[in-house]
Amino acid sequence: ETHLTTEEELAIAEHENPFAPWLKAKEKMQKRQFGAAVPLLEEVLASDDPNASKFKEDAHYYLGVGQYEQRRYVKAIQTLDAFLKARGVKNKHASDARYFQFKSAESLYAGSPNSNNDALYIAKISDFTRDYPRHRFVYEAHFRLGEYFQEKGEYLKAVKAYKKVRGAPAYQVRSDFATLQSYFEVLHAVEDGKPNVPLDEAE
Repeated sequence: ETHLTTEEELAIAEHENPFAPWLKAKEKMQKRQFGAAVPLLEEVLASDDPNASKFKEDAHYYLGVGQYEQRRYVKAIQTLDAFLKARGVKNKHASDARYFQFKSAESLYAGSPNSNNDALYIAKISDFTRDYPRHRFVYEAHFRLGEYFQEKGEYLKAVKAYKKVRGAPAYQVRSDFATLQSYFEVLHAVEDGKPNVPLDEAE
């Protein structure tokens, strides 16, 4: 018995039972015309047409991506949360959904650092690195976490994050340099006699 992949099933569905808004949305996304794609994806999700049903799961994911590309970061995180909760964790796009949540939270934090955006940023980095430690872009999340802790003066936490940056030479070099910077800050704290510097023997 031959089992079709999800991609093969979708390709057959698109051929045998096409749904025009889905086909148009895919075309717009491929051309990076996100403003035009988002309402089409919303139409797919809202439709009661039986031909739309097979495309709704992927449309849900691409809607979140489209909202991210439109810089609607809060909405993108919410849409991708809903996608992941609706059996999206078994979808081929689940790992990238976590990545785009991290990138959305990063943009919110960069644009307006505050306690809420700080907490959201850390949470989405944690979700991404925990659930998909082998994602092709996971090094980026570890690096950004290191940057975050370094900015906050939590240098040993920064070092711990930087040491997890692997697989991207440019990021590894930057991480090594930032690690040295962080250790020097710890050294200065020790030299200044500041108490409670949590150094173990290896550090």
